[in-house]
Amino acid sequence: MKSKNRSKCKLVLSGILVLLTILLVGCLEQRVPEPQAPIDLKLSFSSLPLLNNEVNLTLSVRTEAEYPNATLQIHLPNGFQLVAGNTFWEGDIQGNETKEVTVTVKAIETGDWRIVGQAISTRLGGSVVYGETEYLYVIVREDNVTVLEENSKKAENDVIIRRGSLEERQICLGS
Repeated sequence: MKSKNRSKCKLVLSGILVLLTILLVGCLEQRVPEPQAPIDLKLSFSSLPLLNNEVNLTLSVRTEAEYPNATLQIHLPNGFQLVAGNTFWEGDIQGNETKEVTVTVKAIETGDWRIVGQAISTRLGGSVVYGETEYLYVIVREDNVTVLEENSKKAENDVIIRRGSLEERQICLGS
C-alpha cells in the first residue's frame, strides 16, 4: 500500500513540476511588443510619366520615431527604365527625419504597370520587421498616362487618381 501511495505521490509531484516549469518558462519568455514607428511614406513623380519622357520618381519617408536598420527601395516594372540614380538605400533614420530616394525613370512601353516603394525597419537581429508599402499604378498609352496611388495603410477605396496628356492635367479624388 505504501508503494502505491509513493507512486501516486511521485506522479503528482512530477505533474506539479511539469506545470511549474511550463509556467516559469511562459513568465520568463521575453515579450517583444510590435514596434510602433509611425511613418509617412510617399512615392511620387515630379510630373506625369508620359511615354519616352524622363521624370524623377521619389520615395520619401518621414518617421516620428527612430527607424533603425531601415531599407528604402523602389521596384520598377518592365515597362519603366531606370535612367539615373539608385533604387536602394539603407541606414538608420532618426525620429522626425525625412529620407528620400530619387531616381530618373522613363516609361518605355505602353501598358498597365505597378511601381512599388517600400520602407522596412529590421530590429532585434531580424526577429521584428516593420514596414510600409506605397504603390503607383501607371497606365501608359501613346498620348496620355493615368497614375493611381495607393498606400498599404490606407483603406482600399482611398485611391488618388491623376490623369493627364500633353494638353491637359487634372487631379481627381476617387472613392
